[in-house]
Amino acid sequence: MQDDPGYSIYEHVFDPAEMSSVVEAFANAGMPRTKAGSRHVLTVAVIRALAADPRLMRIAAQFVGPEPVPFRATLFDKSPASNCVLHIEYASAADLGSGIELAIG
Repeated sequence: MQDDPGYSIYEHVFDPAEMSSVVEAFANAGMPRTKAGSRHVLTVAVIRALAADPRLMRIAAQFVGPEPVPFRATLFDKSPASNCVLHIEYASAADLGSGIELAIG
């Protein structure tokens, strides 16, 4: 982990094979896409499961406290040849008005 006052980077949270299966399942989900990606992707089961994965929940809990709640996710994918970024926002169960943002990509 590398820290800066504004962000943290956690490497190797997920195995590449896990991410391949997530990418494949998401591709088959039929979410509407714009040039930049897809919004409201927490409606897709595989993304909800990823957002609720204990590894991400532990990271989110460090910032928002126990019981983080994923409440928004957006997929940014501007080019078929580039990596995409899944942006997930979490808040504490007590205060959904503020929270943290995690990006996977």
